[in-house]
Amino acid sequence: MDRPERFQRARAALHQVEAQWRPDPGVAGARLFSLTLGPGAMELTWAALHQIEGPAGDAAATGFALTMLSQGIRRHGRGKPIFWISVPGSLDSGRLYPPALQQDQAAQMIFVDAPRPREGFWAFEEILRSAQAAAVIAELPPPDTVAGRRLQLAAEEGGSLAILLSLAGNGGAAVPPTPARSRWHVASRPGGTAVRLIRGQGLCPGEWRIDHDDTPVSLYLAAAVGDRSLHPQTAA
Repeated sequence: MDRPERFQRARAALHQVEAQWRPDPGVAGARLFSLTLGPGAMELTWAALHQIEGPAGDAAATGFALTMLSQGIRRHGRGKPIFWISVPGSLDSGRLYPPALQQDQAAQMIFVDAPRPREGFWAFEEILRSAQAAAVIAELPPPDTVAGRRLQLAAEEGGSLAILLSLAGNGGAAVPPTPARSRWHVASRPGGTAVRLIRGQGLCPGEWRIDHDDTPVSLYLAAAVGDRSLHPQTAA
């Protein structure tokens, strides 16, 4: 078999795999998942862009993004990887610790480090359009209207959940409008988290106060090794 024929067969096999994963365009945009906030729940579009904002250095917005992801994955996207895109500015505040994630999330998570926001947005869009991801979360600055629209269309085309996590500390007022299906501001407060829905397609804006319980968490630390051997010596 000559090289052109091998390339042709490889390309055909790749197209066949992509076709198996690619969703039905007539159904993907209509799929919903429930996001529970307090005693009630709201229905959010799965194959869409959702924007979460919060103060810089505050982990509450990141936690809310993971909550949205976990509640969506229960209904859609099982078996596909989850991509988490970061740029140097976001990495300075610390990377997610995979062992601390829920088991289904940790097994699917792939981390992507982009050198600049421009490359981050490119990776965000390309991964969404590939239809190979269950969801893509990107820690990036708020996009302009054109970039936001491209991301929304890519999420619809690929049938994936897209979450844009922008930590800027502006309270949500100065962020340019985007075509995201929902836009949130999340921040820590004494004893819990403050969640505000700024806008959402078919949703009423609102605010929620989520209290954190004081249940203690037990941590077990291994005894210090000191100068002794890590493994006990066996008797001769």
